[in-house]
Amino acid sequence: MPDQYDPPWKITLSRYFQEFMAFYFPAAHKQIDWQQPIEFLDTELEQIAPDAITGPRRADKLVRVTLFNGAAKLVLVHIEVQSRYSDNFAERIFIYNYRIFNQHRLPVASLAILADTDYGHTSPQYGYKIFGCQMHFKFPAITLRSYDLNKLLKSKNPFALLTAAHIQTQRTRHKHTERHAAKLHLITLLYKRGWPRERIMDFANVIGWMMRLPAEMEAAFWQEIKQKHEGFAMEYMLPFVREALEKGEAKGRLRGQAELIEIQLTERFGELPAPIRRRLEEADTEQLSRWGRALLNATSLNDVFSPARRA
Repeated sequence: MPDQYDPPWKITLSRYFQEFMAFYFPAAHKQIDWQQPIEFLDTELEQIAPDAITGPRRADKLVRVTLFNGAAKLVLVHIEVQSRYSDNFAERIFIYNYRIFNQHRLPVASLAILADTDYGHTSPQYGYKIFGCQMHFKFPAITLRSYDLNKLLKSKNPFALLTAAHIQTQRTRHKHTERHAAKLHLITLLYKRGWPRERIMDFANVIGWMMRLPAEMEAAFWQEIKQKHEGFAMEYMLPFVREALEKGEAKGRLRGQAELIEIQLTERFGELPAPIRRRLEEADTEQLSRWGRALLNATSLNDVFSPARRA
């Protein structure tokens, strides 16, 4: 399954916009009056720039905020998470900025997060000159890979952990064991922060969604988290996490049933041949139940595993 970046960014950006701004754009954060309501204008953004919403691997937000001087301003937060480098990125930011200004006639701040590995040399500006006419547009842009991972892991801002998760997701592509360890460490750090349960679950969801593992490893991972942390709350988890847990629990029950039959068989008939142990490991609930019933009156392994009793 391909790594998932876009949905996690959209979720956290909507719910924790103030902390997002504090972490990535602290100077702008200080100018905003956070006692005043903020308003997300996603519907307007979709009308003004439809590809900003539907484009591949991007998560864009248009937010109305109030500055300390009482002036209403529009902030376009454009998160670029494309899988490949885009040579028209700055031009696209300029077009969005102008369209929003033209619609609202308010100053618009375009803030960019460059989240993929191909953006090391992207220039956060766009312009041209012709016949003595000059246009120049420049915007702040943050490159996620420029952050120091060790410093991120020590930060108290949840977006530091999200940035760390993004970096680790890229570093552990096709390295499932390393990703499992990195993911476990990040979610453990979430619990150590002592945050409210819902907040922990929100960011655990995001990290879980971003750092996906193969199905069996995913199930085992969330089982491990559930066992380690009493505050783990299923009601807050995304559907794929609940599904992974349910599969893990079902698999655990199946393995327990198989181990019980193996113990009973060993006590009655001695050490089991390798092919029999393999059949027990690979059996489903129906097979195990059938063999368990046969074991009650069996006088040999053949009575339990005879051809007539094969699945």
